[in-house]
Amino acid sequence: MKLKSVILLTFFLTATLLLSCSKETNSNTDIATSVALDNKYIKPNSKDSADTSTSPIINTYRDDINAAIETTEKIEYSQEDYYKDWVNLDPEYIKLTGSSAIISGNGAKIKGNTITITKAGIYTISGQLDNGRIFVNLDKSGIVRLVLNDAKINNSDESPIFVKKAEKVIISLEKKTENIISGTSNNKKSALLEAQNAAIYSSAPLTINGTGSLTVNAYSCNGVTSLDTVKITDGNLTVNSSGDALTGYDRVAANGGIININTGKNGIISTNKTDSSKGLIELDGGKFTITAGIDGIQSENTLIITGGEFDITNSNTASKSHGLSAKSNLTINGGTFTIDTVDDALTCDDSITINSGNLTLSSKKSGIHANSSLNVTNGHINISQSNTGIDSGIITVLDGNIHLSARDYGIKLTTSKREHYLAVNGGWIKIDAENNAMDIDGTFFLTNGTVITDGQLINSKGTISKNENLDISGGLFVAAGSQISLTPSNKSTQYTIIYHYPEIIQSKKLCHLADNKNNSIMTFSPDKEYDTLVFSSPDLTQNKPYFLYLGGTATGNNTDGLFIDSIYRKGKLLLNFTLSNTFSILN
Repeated sequence: MKLKSVILLTFFLTATLLLSCSKETNSNTDIATSVALDNKYIKPNSKDSADTSTSPIINTYRDDINAAIETTEKIEYSQEDYYKDWVNLDPEYIKLTGSSAIISGNGAKIKGNTITITKAGIYTISGQLDNGRIFVNLDKSGIVRLVLNDAKINNSDESPIFVKKAEKVIISLEKKTENIISGTSNNKKSALLEAQNAAIYSSAPLTINGTGSLTVNAYSCNGVTSLDTVKITDGNLTVNSSGDALTGYDRVAANGGIININTGKNGIISTNKTDSSKGLIELDGGKFTITAGIDGIQSENTLIITGGEFDITNSNTASKSHGLSAKSNLTINGGTFTIDTVDDALTCDDSITINSGNLTLSSKKSGIHANSSLNVTNGHINISQSNTGIDSGIITVLDGNIHLSARDYGIKLTTSKREHYLAVNGGWIKIDAENNAMDIDGTFFLTNGTVITDGQLINSKGTISKNENLDISGGLFVAAGSQISLTPSNKSTQYTIIYHYPEIIQSKKLCHLADNKNNSIMTFSPDKEYDTLVFSSPDLTQNKPYFLYLGGTATGNNTDGLFIDSIYRKGKLLLNFTLSNTFSILN
C-alpha cells in the first residue's frame, strides 16, 4: 500500500462529515464534574506496555529495528581493562628527570629524550620529561601497561606517547595523581600518517583506567587516537585539542570515568568505513562533557548508548555541528543527555531508536533527524528549542514522554524510500509549534497513547487533503489552533470531532466536553490562541448526547493543558450534539 496522502496540522479543515447537532449560544451553566481519566492511553510516564496487536505496521517495523540491534556486535571488556593494583606485580620504574630519565629493569631504554619500551610488562612513570616521548615498540607480542604516577610529558615535534607495536596498551591513572601529556605532533621530524598526528597515538588497542586524572593538550593535532579500539573504564580524562579529541578507528567504548573534552573538531569519533562491524561507538556509562567544533560524538557506522551522563555543546556557530551522529544506526538504551547544537542534536543517515533515557535537546535545526526511520519505545524526550522538532521518513512511538517546541514544524515526515507514516501506539506527546504542529506527507496512525498539539494562528502554506491520511482506532488526540487540515481514513474506528469557533479564542481559555450525565470527557487549556478544536477519544460513542463548553475554571491535575482528575465549573454552553459518524464537524 502506498501512503502518499498529506496531513498538515497547521489548521484548515476539509472533510466530508455527518453530524446531528443543535446550537445553544448564550447558556451559562455551573458544572461540578469529577474527571477520572484513568485509562492508560492518557497517562504520561505510564509503565504499562502498549498493546500493538491492532497495529501490524508498528509490529513489522519494530521487528526490523530489533533485528538490526541484535546483529550489532557488542564490545566486550577483559580483566586487563579494569584497574588492578600493580605494586606487587614486578613493575619497572621510569623516573623522568627533565631532559632524561632513570630506568629500573631491562624492558626500556633511553636515547636522548626518547624512552623506548621493547618488552611487555608494567611500567610506572613519574616526574617530568621535556620535549621527549614514550615510544612503545615491542620485539615480541604482549601487553604493555603504563602507570602514570604524577607524570608530565611534553613534545613540540612528535607524539609524547607513541605506540608502534604491541598487542595492547593500557594507561592506568594512579589514584590521587595528576598527569599531563602535551604535544603538537607537527611532523617536522617524520612523515607520519594523518591518523598518527595525536598527543597519544597507538596502533594497538588502547585502554584507559584508574582513578587519577589525565589532561591531554593537543595544540595542533588530535588528542587520543588508536588505529584499533579505545576503551575507558575509569579515570578523570580531560582532552583539549584542535583536532579530534578521542578517536578509535575501529571502535570506541566506555563504561565509566569522567571525560571532559574541548575540541575544534569532533569530540569522540570512530572512522572505519571499510568494515560494517567496525566504525562502532558503544557507551555504557561515564560522565561526558563535550564542547566540539563539529560533532560531539560521531560514528561512521553504529552508535549505541546504554548509560551515562552527556552534556554536549557546539563551539562553532557557523558549521554543521551535531550532538550525536551516526551513519548507520543510532540507538539509545539509557542515559541522561543535555545537548545544545547548531545543526541537528541527534542525526543519523539511516535509523534512530530510543528505548530509554532522559534527553533534553536544543537545536537551531532539528532536534532529532533520521533519514529513514525513528522508533521510540520509551524514554523522556524534551526538545526545548528547534526549527523542526522531529523529522524522519517513518516515525513510530510505542511509549515514552515527548515534548517538542519548534519554530516551524513539530513533527515532519520527510522523503523516505519506504511508505512514510507516523504511528503512535502509546506514550504521551505534546507539540508546541509556531507554524505546523504536524506536517505529515503520509498517514497518521493513532492506536493508543496521547497526542496534544498547539499551533500558531497563521496562514496555511497550502496543503491538499487526500484520502486515508488520518487513521484513529484508539488513544487520545487533542489539537487546538487554526486552519486544521485533516482527511479521515475509512478504516478509522474511533469517533473524532472538529469544532470551528465563531471567533478567535484567547490562549488558556478552557474548552470542556461532557456527556449528558455531567461526566467529563475532556477539559483542555490551549497554550495559544485558537479558533478550531480537534478531539478524538475512546469515550466518544454514537447516539449519545454531548455538551461543549467554553471558559469556566478547572481545579486538579493539569498536564500540558489537559486536566486529569479535576473539577470543572462555570462554563458557557456553546452547543450540544449527538454523533452519527466516526468523523464529524461542528459549527
